[in-house]
Amino acid sequence: RHTRYGTVTGVQTCALPICFSIFNKDENVISDIENIFNIEFNISPAKQFLDEKNGWVISTYNTKFFEILEYLGIDRSISYYKEVPKSILESPKGVVKDFLRALFEGDGCNTKSGQIQYSTRSKELSKQIQLILQNFGIVSKVVEYEIDYNYKIDVPRKTNFKLVVLGHFYNKYMSDIGFLSDQKNEYKNN
Repeated sequence: RHTRYGTVTGVQTCALPICFSIFNKDENVISDIENIFNIEFNISPAKQFLDEKNGWVISTYNTKFFEILEYLGIDRSISYYKEVPKSILESPKGVVKDFLRALFEGDGCNTKSGQIQYSTRSKELSKQIQLILQNFGIVSKVVEYEIDYNYKIDVPRKTNFKLVVLGHFYNKYMSDIGFLSDQKNEYKNN
């Protein structure tokens, strides 16, 4: 279940306050999450293939689901106010590891050049993840950068934060934590 917290924390939600969507290019990851919705919450989310660039999306508009998330400490805050749930911060290392795997599956990447990166609009979330990685003996840095939006949206800032796992800590991240999907784990041996 702790893997699900990472998936939910790193998720992109719809504009409507009762819409919950998860995007991933790996259909197996989407199918696993779809099964979790069915088994754990008795919810049948809508599943759709978007295109090769964006992959798959599953969505639900179930208000009971949001009540469960809030009970678990995962609120519907907009992206620049997201934080690691308190329940995860107080969990054993195995739970935190699964959380990180799921979180990085959503908004993280494993580059061909041998970098693990995680992008977020939340400065607090990036700093919390950096501290959690340090507890695993993995050194990272957080880089602040600006995003130019091609659409009009009223946001408090355009600043994003990229956490980058440094140098030889790449191998440590991949062996100790990794990703959920085979696609993101494929550069593991480089």
